[in-house]
Amino acid sequence: AALIASLDSAVAIVDSQQRVVAANRAMVDLFPGDAGMLYRMPLTQALPIDVVKETFGRLLAGDAPRAVAFGALGARQLKVTAFRLATSSGAPDGEYGIVLAELTDLLRGTRDGSQH
Repeated sequence: AALIASLDSAVAIVDSQQRVVAANRAMVDLFPGDAGMLYRMPLTQALPIDVVKETFGRLLAGDAPRAVAFGALGARQLKVTAFRLATSSGAPDGEYGIVLAELTDLLRGTRDGSQH
């Protein structure tokens, strides 16, 4: 929990029922409702963003350890990474992580830099 709390990117841990079981402050800030309601809420209800649903769906449908996609939340440009968590023995335990990294400033800087 301390590790995800220290990250700038929005991070959530999702159980085998696809419900949010942990989230850092950046993820809570993306959630439009009361932060207390986020716990145990289905991921796609907590973050009704098409790219989140699509990325998580691709992860669940395949054998790959992670799925990555890019999308938007309003004016924010995001990189969405969904991945399988594993127990210390390496066996899947039915939990998943999802990271939303904001790329807006990076992309804006790239566009601004290319205009010079």
